[in-house]
Amino acid sequence: MLFETPQQHFRRVGRWLDKEEYDQMSVLIKTDDPEGAYAPEIGCARSRRQRYIEKMDELGLSHRVFGSVKNPGPHSYDTPPGGRTALHNYEFPLQTGNYNPDILIRHDGVFIGLWPQLVDVKTLASLTQKYGADNVAQGGRQHLFDGVRL
Repeated sequence: MLFETPQQHFRRVGRWLDKEEYDQMSVLIKTDDPEGAYAPEIGCARSRRQRYIEKMDELGLSHRVFGSVKNPGPHSYDTPPGGRTALHNYEFPLQTGNYNPDILIRHDGVFIGLWPQLVDVKTLASLTQKYGADNVAQGGRQHLFDGVRL
């Protein structure tokens, strides 16, 4: 799975995405965390509303919030490597990061997401040795990629 910056998308396709197109995908946004964590757009929405609006304006994204819960409580769903469980059944599971891969790697200026089970990765250490510890992030709770300075 390929994650692109807006500039990388422009170079590949020759045009910028508009706000509505961004609303149809999972968008990872660099947080203010000094460790350089990345979170789905919903993670930024948990901050104060005005700060969220300012951040979305700065990134050229809409002010739409995707954290609406359809049903509270544990929710099971399928992903390419198998079943998962989330804290809630979100109305917009793609945008909240439910289907994001488990690992995010930066390689040659491109972000690559992968599920270790599908590409036969045995250990996280094998990836950090190949790409460098600062270029590999493991997805965690609330679909936050942290632990690296990407």
